[in-house]
Amino acid sequence: MPISAANESSKPEIDAGSPRRILGLREAVSLIVGIVIGAGIFKTPAIVASITGDVWWMFGAWLLGGVVSLIGALCYAELATAYPHAGGDYHFLNRAFGRSVAFLFGWARLSVITTGSIALLSFVFGDYMNHVLPLDFFGQGSGAITYAIAAILLLSWLNRLNVRTGMTTQTWLTALQAGSLLLIVGTAAILLNAGAGSAMPVSVAAENLSASTPTAAAFGLAMVFVLLTYGGWNEAAYISAEIREGRHSMVKALALSIFVITALYMLVTWAYWKGLGLKGMAESKAIAADMMHLVFGPAVEKVISLMVAVSVLTSINGTMIVGARTSYAMGCDWTVLRRLGVWDKERDTPANAIWVQCLASLFLVVMGAWIGGGFKSMVEFTAPVFWLFFLLTGISLFVLRRREPATPRPFRVPLYPLLPLLFCATCAYMLWSSLSYVYDQSLGGINAAWIGVAVLAVGVMLLMLVHSVRPKNGHIEVCSSVSEGASMRSLKRPWSVFAILFAASLAVCVFVVVSAKAQFGLDEFMGPKLDAGFIATYPEVVDGMLQIAGINENDVVYDLGCGDGRIVIAAAKQYGAKGVGVDLNPKRITEAIVNAKAAGVEDRVRFELGNFFEVDFSDATVVMLYLPAELNLKLRPYIWKQLKVGARVVSHDNGMGPDWPAEKSMPVGNKGVFMWTITEEQKKAVANLDLSAKP
Repeated sequence: MPISAANESSKPEIDAGSPRRILGLREAVSLIVGIVIGAGIFKTPAIVASITGDVWWMFGAWLLGGVVSLIGALCYAELATAYPHAGGDYHFLNRAFGRSVAFLFGWARLSVITTGSIALLSFVFGDYMNHVLPLDFFGQGSGAITYAIAAILLLSWLNRLNVRTGMTTQTWLTALQAGSLLLIVGTAAILLNAGAGSAMPVSVAAENLSASTPTAAAFGLAMVFVLLTYGGWNEAAYISAEIREGRHSMVKALALSIFVITALYMLVTWAYWKGLGLKGMAESKAIAADMMHLVFGPAVEKVISLMVAVSVLTSINGTMIVGARTSYAMGCDWTVLRRLGVWDKERDTPANAIWVQCLASLFLVVMGAWIGGGFKSMVEFTAPVFWLFFLLTGISLFVLRRREPATPRPFRVPLYPLLPLLFCATCAYMLWSSLSYVYDQSLGGINAAWIGVAVLAVGVMLLMLVHSVRPKNGHIEVCSSVSEGASMRSLKRPWSVFAILFAASLAVCVFVVVSAKAQFGLDEFMGPKLDAGFIATYPEVVDGMLQIAGINENDVVYDLGCGDGRIVIAAAKQYGAKGVGVDLNPKRITEAIVNAKAAGVEDRVRFELGNFFEVDFSDATVVMLYLPAELNLKLRPYIWKQLKVGARVVSHDNGMGPDWPAEKSMPVGNKGVFMWTITEEQKKAVANLDLSAKP
């Protein structure tokens, strides 16, 4: 049951070893700004420019992202000032929905969301720092791992040393981070002063990639990227019990941080635009490097690498500060986790929680080094879990207003309930978007949607286990103080039991998911599987396929397995044809949409997420294939059934079986492209084919 005000007042008083209000507005702002501004701003503006295709819509997207973030920040300001607590979201969920929901949230943060983010960011930091100063003494990739481990150990030690040390580190890193963005702005100013900016002589109207306004779907896609780049401001709630004059400073910190972040993002976007032009932004693969190369020359690579490394390191440190406080709050609420609920009164830090977080992050770094890119995917695939709890936090504002109307609220969200509803709607949209993406992905042959399910399933099992060791007298506060050097000694039985049960629960969950996949044939239930991995089609192959097909402006070209859309985009751009791309991978579809916008042919092509065997391509005059030979054979009867007599089929590298030889062939590189034409005999051969039966 949710904690009531009466129950809370009956708890024993926490001793001196609890959070104190010793942090100022500067520390709070540096924490929020540092967490939010990561590596995304060095890449996302190019994607947003490609999708919007219009200067004003591009700037509007970034400004709207700031407005949406401010709305969310106002909601959090009410919660944080009414219920200041080191647990942040954990505490809000606890009061609104009860300890069980809060536990699942805390477990998700400890197991993947926070520690996974720290590990993943550490890999990014290691990659960029290893480019600046290589340390590959033990083979390729060892330098990046060395940097990653060193960053986690050093920053954990600094934050464990003293809250002032951790926050001072954050302040300086944030200053360097902001300085690196201002360096990009300064570069644009130099280009403008020299008259070298590529956008200087071009009018705003001419800079647009297309004359049309972006569709609602395209602008929504742009906002997904924008909001991800703004993400992290909510972490301020975790220091609500430590900021001086918290009831007033928290509102100031959130509002000022959003203003600073929005201003920096708008300035950097302006700098990219003035330096490269909108078209240059849209086509750039390394937007900051491309622009700064105009001033700094070849040396810019190491400069950019250092800038990104500093920005990522700032996010790591800030994430460590707030992440440990969630674990501390869990330790205060659950007896079996009481060692996490230790607050070192001499250092003003959640002592044990920092070290547990450090060890968990190091474990994930080692695991990430072992499984490679799959680790990054695993962290990304838990996004629905994050957005689910973010949505619940927004809903908790309504719940707590209704349930606890007498609670003093020094700050109330203006225009209630409109602004909180807008915030919840945004979270719901992001939850839907992340679920749509994850459901169509796979990791190790298992549908990625099960990754988030596994995290929550293990949390449910652990919840049942910790309930079994709960004191008979119900909920009690178990936070305690600790003196110098006493924080991690003599683990007692409940902690050992928890560790053993955690490992067992994780093993059981993995076994259940893998066994279900292998033994019970749940492919259909677990979502589509990618039959063919993505292989980029070389430009000469694209040209060869279009040439052998004799594409003209009257053709409708379908590419089954379109990848990033380059074939249908080339058909539209070079020959004026219409095109449709179909792919099972939503990431490829997103890339294709962006590429079509950049090429200015989005009015002639479209891209569909779907299974080849379920898509209606009967209006095609040409079907393009770059698939394995066995998949060509499976598709052949469907092609005969759907296509009209005279339609052409073109395949790269692989044929359509010995009984259907190619009419034309053409060598391309060390392979070839082939073409067939649909005949009346083939239509008759499959006249009775049931297309509803998938192979």
